[in-house]
Amino acid sequence: NVFGNIDHAKKRIINDNQKEIELLEQESAAINNKLNQLHESFVRYIISSDKKITDVPSQIAPYEIINKNSSKTLVVFSGMATRPSMPVKEFFSTLDKFDVNVLYLKDFKQSWYLDGLLGVTSSDEETIDWIYDNIPKATKNIIFMGTSAGGYAALRLGMKSNANKVIAFSPQTYLDQSTYNMFKQKSTLIYDELKKRDVDIRNLKNNTKIDVHFGKGNLVDLKAALYISDLSNVSLYEYSFDGHNIGGYLKKNSLLEGVLKDALSG
Repeated sequence: NVFGNIDHAKKRIINDNQKEIELLEQESAAINNKLNQLHESFVRYIISSDKKITDVPSQIAPYEIINKNSSKTLVVFSGMATRPSMPVKEFFSTLDKFDVNVLYLKDFKQSWYLDGLLGVTSSDEETIDWIYDNIPKATKNIIFMGTSAGGYAALRLGMKSNANKVIAFSPQTYLDQSTYNMFKQKSTLIYDELKKRDVDIRNLKNNTKIDVHFGKGNLVDLKAALYISDLSNVSLYEYSFDGHNIGGYLKKNSLLEGVLKDALSG
């Protein structure tokens, strides 16, 4: 049967291609894992040798500290990396205008900071201790801020540590399977491990003041915001925007500086 033979040949080609794709994915994961190991080793070298985290090292280190000897410190959590080892620095140029120390954190493990800071900590609890050990000594008021996955971390770590305030831009508030699939990266811990943990922001009820900014046209971000809307310490700020990058939207429309000014003065 000619048509039967053609169909069989097609299936064989598809199977061969699928096997090749799976092999390439395995090789890519192995390479990515090796790069992460090298990256972590270099971070540990920088820290152990007490080198100043500036210039090139600052791009591959999981933290940067800007000390203005201010009594107010802003702990900023970047979102998921959009390219290898280079998470985007949200808000940095705008923050330069304010009298506030900045402790900028980067999640090279790309796991909502649940696995800690690469080469520095191994859990969010250790990260909290590290933050309070490394904030400028003049600090009397500490604010946690983040976007997307960084917004989730700001909420989680800020509430767990009773920070003075949390500012979250388009954050995730509960890491279910669909949310995980939407935001996961190559380095992200597998969902089977994630779901063993309590990842529900609602379970961290306390009195930390929380501001959540999001685009009401983005149904994912709207749902995440509404999920914690009934908590008495949460204030929602919605905008006519359907994208996920609410920080970029605010900056483009000359609103970001005012938002940060109000948040930092409160």
